[in-house]
This record gives sequence, structure tokens and C-alpha cells, in this order.
Amino acid sequence: MIFGVGYPVIEIISSSAVIELEFGSILPTFRDKKSLENESPINGVRNWVDLWDHAEFDVTVHLFESDSPVGYYNILSAIEDALVYFKPHKYVDGRASLASYILDATAAKVPFKCTKFEPYYLKGINHFDCLDLTFKSSSPVVFSTEIIAMLKP
Repeated sequence: MIFGVGYPVIEIISSSAVIELEFGSILPTFRDKKSLENESPINGVRNWVDLWDHAEFDVTVHLFESDSPVGYYNILSAIEDALVYFKPHKYVDGRASLASYILDATAAKVPFKCTKFEPYYLKGINHFDCLDLTFKSSSPVVFSTEIIAMLKP
């Protein structure tokens, strides 16, 4: 869940399969801002030019909340090293769902790469209890005010 009201949704590009990370929560480290620093060799004045924003989402999935943690882990293993479209929030308390996936400046869906797929133990060592995922955008994204407001605590 994101701040108690929803969960992220991803779509695997190669198979068009949609996976709802219903036991997942996004950590609010979602913006990777790129800028160029220019320093004058004459007077030492620095200027920064904002180039673009990439998105990075860290998601923690609580496998132990699923009825079948091993089965849920096997479903999620399909996203390891896969390109996916990322929808950061789906409301579950009756409010309207976020209308689209993360978009670029041309209003096209931005592919994300799952760069971290790391299961770990929270309680016992019989099965993995949690799974840390990191998704990084492959191209610059446009952070709409709707997305920024939704992701802020």
C-alpha cells in the first residue's frame, strides 16, 4: 500500500501481463533530477541548467501477506530484468484510480527496468518474507502535479 490507501500496478511490456503489487508499498524516493553545472572560468560564478527528470521507484512487497507467498513470489519473478510500464497507484478505498501510467513529454508510456529484485527474510528462514524492487525509467518523465501530490506523505 502507498500511505495506506493503494498499491502499484505494473505491465510487462513483452507479454502485456498486468501484475498488481497489492502487498507493496512505494518508498518516496521517486525523482532522479538531472542537471548540468556550468562554472565560469573568469569569475567563478556557477549556473545550473535543469535537463530532465528520471523516475526511480523503490517498492517493498510483503510476500507474507499473500495467501500463497511462494506462488506470489513466482509470479513476481517474471518482472526480474524485464521492461515494464509503471502505474504508481491504484486506489482500493473507493476513490478513482490514477488514470494512466507514468508518461513522457509526448504522452507516451515510459518503460521502466526492474534493476533490483532482492528477496529477504523478515521472520523465519523457511521462505522469503519480503521482496525489494527498484524500477528506473529508461527515458525522461513528466511529473504531473497529480503524481507528485499522490506520492508525497
